[in-house]
Amino acid sequence: MYSQEVSIDRWQDLFSYYQIKDVTKGNGKIYAAAENAYFSYDIDSQEIKQFSAIDGLSGEDITTIYYSENYELLMLGYRNGLIEVVLDESGEIITDVGIVDKIGISPAEKKINSFFEKDNLIYIASEFGISEFNLEFLEFGDTYFIGENASNVRVQDVAIINDKIYAATIGDGIREADFSSGGLTDFENWSVANGGSWSNLEVFGEDLYASRTNRSVYRLESNNFQLIQFYDEQIRDFSTSENTLLVTTENIVFAYDSDFNLVTFFESNDEIQLELAASEIIGDQVFIGHDDLGIFQSNFSLSNEYESLNPNTPLLNNIFTIDTAPSQLWVGYGEYSASYNPFPLNNRGVSFFDGDEWINYSFNEILETPEIAEIAINPFNSNDVYLASFHKGVLNIVDGVPTVRYDSTNSPLTDQDPDGENDTRVNEIEFDSQGNLWILDNRSDDPLKILSPTGNFSEVNISSVVDDIAGVTGYSGLVIDRSNNVYFGTSEFGIVGYQPGSGNIAQFEIQSQDDSFLLNQVRAMALDQSGILWVGTRSGLRRVSSPASIFTESQPQSRPIIIEQDGVAQELLFEQTITDIEVDGANNKWISTVSSGVFYFSPNGQETIYHFTKENSPLPSNNVQEVAIDEVTGTVYIGTDKGLLAFKGDVTGPRENLENVFAYPNPVRPGFQGVVTIDGLTSAANVKITDVEGNLVFEQTTQGGSIQWDTTAFGKYKVASGVYLVLITAEDQTETTVSKIMIIR
Repeated sequence: MYSQEVSIDRWQDLFSYYQIKDVTKGNGKIYAAAENAYFSYDIDSQEIKQFSAIDGLSGEDITTIYYSENYELLMLGYRNGLIEVVLDESGEIITDVGIVDKIGISPAEKKINSFFEKDNLIYIASEFGISEFNLEFLEFGDTYFIGENASNVRVQDVAIINDKIYAATIGDGIREADFSSGGLTDFENWSVANGGSWSNLEVFGEDLYASRTNRSVYRLESNNFQLIQFYDEQIRDFSTSENTLLVTTENIVFAYDSDFNLVTFFESNDEIQLELAASEIIGDQVFIGHDDLGIFQSNFSLSNEYESLNPNTPLLNNIFTIDTAPSQLWVGYGEYSASYNPFPLNNRGVSFFDGDEWINYSFNEILETPEIAEIAINPFNSNDVYLASFHKGVLNIVDGVPTVRYDSTNSPLTDQDPDGENDTRVNEIEFDSQGNLWILDNRSDDPLKILSPTGNFSEVNISSVVDDIAGVTGYSGLVIDRSNNVYFGTSEFGIVGYQPGSGNIAQFEIQSQDDSFLLNQVRAMALDQSGILWVGTRSGLRRVSSPASIFTESQPQSRPIIIEQDGVAQELLFEQTITDIEVDGANNKWISTVSSGVFYFSPNGQETIYHFTKENSPLPSNNVQEVAIDEVTGTVYIGTDKGLLAFKGDVTGPRENLENVFAYPNPVRPGFQGVVTIDGLTSAANVKITDVEGNLVFEQTTQGGSIQWDTTAFGKYKVASGVYLVLITAEDQTETTVSKIMIIR
């Protein structure tokens, strides 16, 4: 097995930073918390820096963020109760699981809602109560359970003024306690200052302001909370500067002076519809966090003009489909249930990455095409891209411009809606070697459609092999072999094959290991370089050695992969729900799952090269939806339900010649435990490695564009220090080249 240890330098963060959860300020910067990462904006230099799991963050769901000017550190609070402290000077991240590990509190009650700093303490408002965190020693102190009989209450915010601490709660009013009362850990020292449900507290000058969940703001006057303003929308956030109080509602930011006189407000304009999370103010500059569009900057003199301050990232983190071509990546955010139900519909747009810059298309810009479930890049023209919609057919984008959408109104694609509302569900599309686009049209009597390069449609009826077409709720895993035979999975009836040359249609079922039941809910398929069909189901993995035999035999053999683990034989990926299977240039397999991350297997599946999860890698989630491989660079794109990452893989696709052969790392330095990759190879090239005296230590024939050498002599022992020659001969022996690798032990 290769070493699981992987350098963090091989990972690239491709998360979205547009879904802002909270905003804070400090050290001349604005800090914006996105879903599972954050970025900073330097006011003076205008520099933007991103921070994510690549930099050591947990990748969990962030709920609040706070900067301490006194201690020069940033605090992040998470939905699961995690606290992370980022030291400003060194960038070191300190993780504290004190709340995560609390016994007797449900996971939902551990959510961190806000921070309030006083002296050397941070008071943490959570769904169960209040906790102290000492900023000097970076450790937890006391916890206050402030409900009746020390019960849990949902504390949304905390503030301290005039030697009293106030807690805004959901359903249990504003609770208060006097610091001179004898101890805040005693629930009897807490009383209800005002009933109801409250969301925000803010100290502004000599006053305390509070917001209720009924869209109103109160001010503490003579120990009583007095109503001073009612709003048309829910209040999302309070924030202050020396002279200004900002009240952020769902769509408007209101700015007030010290007497609560309205100075100005910030609302939507013709270009930007504000859907707000939080805001901050520095001088006369206002920084507004948007639910979907990141951070906008405005100022008091131009209160309805906005400048975007965001890093260049994809639209969203909930990845559903990706496809790649050399130096291109397309990302879709569609969604449907395990039973292929696309409702409620989402209108999420798509994203395109050219290796340097993201271009995001809004829902309107893709002709209002919802539920993008699959993407196919034309192998003969990478500027010709098709998007499959699980509600509106197939959209064609040419040179970056959406041009035409094929649906039931202008093509043979089927309308699912009996009322004629154009519910055209396509979730699988694939190009063949002739440039035809194959389309799976769900719930149609002729589900297999073909769009020719000239724009003509044809269709294939499969009712002869699938009796209950109406019972097929969805199709999956469309693949095409070298003979242009077509295979695809179904939701209930196994695999269907179509042979264009003969017109034959066949179907076969996937068996369990002991043939006692069927695994017909196919989710993903891939053909490897040996012609073996790899099948991922909702309950495990199967291989079909000769899939074309489906057209001559009634039931081709589908078998599990049996591996030995801890001396016990077991089925590889037993009972795992598999979402995608991709084959790289070395015939290795990337296999993603719903709950166990992503696996990288040797060609026969017997060796696990890597197994990446959120626990051992920067993956933000173990629910990996899809994988795509750039064969030129070897980059592996891994899309999860909480974000996208790029991994610098070990394998590339075959090259046309041997002009750009290189090896890395080179030299191999003392202590290195990994493998040396020799890249830039042609298909079926012979690679020999010898020492300077000509002794052969390694030989292999390539299947893709690269191979790996573990720096041993045929696996027996590590070779000694020295220079090693790499002798490469193309398959037809018309081209040769020599490279060198230096080993330093």
